[in-house]
Amino acid sequence: MLFFTILYPLRSVQELMLLKGGQHVTVSTHSFFGRQRKFDVPLDSISCYQGRLSARSKVPLKIKNYSFFFLIDKTGGTFHNERIFDKAIGLQRKLK
Repeated sequence: MLFFTILYPLRSVQELMLLKGGQHVTVSTHSFFGRQRKFDVPLDSISCYQGRLSARSKVPLKIKNYSFFFLIDKTGGTFHNERIFDKAIGLQRKLK
């Protein structure tokens, strides 16, 4: 039980930003003791397994070289530009 309570905030995406040029994405998640963890990922290393409209409450996001899915909260979060998310980040890609 302790393992899951530690792991869940690390999987929850706090902020997702498409960087200038459109080739990289900054993923920001929660970390220990109220801190924030940010890392940059190439756009071709991200795959959404459900679309924004088809997911119920969380959008699963798989990032290459990470062993677990990241979760984007659809009910409590805000999509500032849905069209860019759907056409750039929210696509299902094959990760090798």
